[in-house]
Amino acid sequence: MRRQRFAGAVLGAALLVSCRSLGAAAPAASIPSTPSPVAGEDGASSTSNSTVVQSLVPGGSAESTPTAEVDPRERSDLFWDPLTYDGDFAYQFGSLSDIVRASDLIAVAKVADVRQGPSNIIHEDQPDAAMTLRFVTARFAIDDLIKGDPETRQPGEVEVTMFIPSREDVGQVLENVPEEPHLMFLLNEAADRARNGLPPTPGDPYRYWYLPINPLQGVIREFDGRAERLPDTSGDHSGLFDGIEGTDFDALVAQVRSIADRQE
Repeated sequence: MRRQRFAGAVLGAALLVSCRSLGAAAPAASIPSTPSPVAGEDGASSTSNSTVVQSLVPGGSAESTPTAEVDPRERSDLFWDPLTYDGDFAYQFGSLSDIVRASDLIAVAKVADVRQGPSNIIHEDQPDAAMTLRFVTARFAIDDLIKGDPETRQPGEVEVTMFIPSREDVGQVLENVPEEPHLMFLLNEAADRARNGLPPTPGDPYRYWYLPINPLQGVIREFDGRAERLPDTSGDHSGLFDGIEGTDFDALVAQVRSIADRQE
């Protein structure tokens, strides 16, 4: 697992995720606005804010491809390990009650496919600070909706965008689509922007974009009927997973549903 620190913020791609503070301060006070996507001369999307997101490089069309037969847990680890990283996240939770309350959408879902998302360069005008952020987008088929009304292009599905720190790991993620069910705690980007006081974006491009509530706590896997965290969440010291790891997955889902119902 990699530890990621980004000088106070991880900035999402203009077409997929908005800027999000990862510092200790309250998100509403530190999240900068994301520039609205605008069409370039070649029809590709770019951004109008040269200080936050200098340029957007559209993602390739690469999609998930099957690999040779691999043990399901090993395949899952190969998929999730590059997407699991430590950092100073704006959203971190020490109890199921807290993470349920903060989530816009909670569901048990399986990955249908995954594709390479866009990458974007931040602080391009500052050579010492410039970096390229890369993303993958997974389409999840919902088996059990626990909380929220999905904003989706296709009924019964939700698109989840995830930051991938290393370019070299993109192929590994695309080639190892996991088969197991996942208990997903997700944020909707449009709703999160509104909560943080960001103005509506023309055309509402963020409507369908979901993100794990954070890379360490947003997903719990099911293997052989038992709950299992992502492959390396050693950076999570919140205690959230105490008493969860190895418990009956269906019982955990029922517990989460009960918490969500009580909070309504």
